[in-house]
Amino acid sequence: MEEVILEAFEDNVAHPLKKVKNTRQAIELIREQIFDLIISDIRLVDDDPEDSGGMYLLQYIHENRIPTKMIILSAYGTSSQMRYAFRSGIAVDFLDKSDFDVLEFRQIISKYIPGTTT
Repeated sequence: MEEVILEAFEDNVAHPLKKVKNTRQAIELIREQIFDLIISDIRLVDDDPEDSGGMYLLQYIHENRIPTKMIILSAYGTSSQMRYAFRSGIAVDFLDKSDFDVLEFRQIISKYIPGTTT
């Protein structure tokens, strides 16, 4: 999955990809700069067991009114999580990793990031 995401951005020098290991690192980066699009797993790994990963990140972005869009990836997403994600106005797509289509993913990100490969 990670390789597909990296490959979709490899030729886009105007929108370089920033990779983080956990929610805490993502929030630190978001505090430093604005991103056109954030792609996150719903279960983004974190050291804090109270942290709910990608959904916490979405909530942080929403509550702090950060001007970005987000694609959420999940093999475990629930309909309530999807509803919250879309109602926040931050999530633009919710992709199921168990039924992941590379071409569809590239088409989706190309809507939000000009110059990405399809």
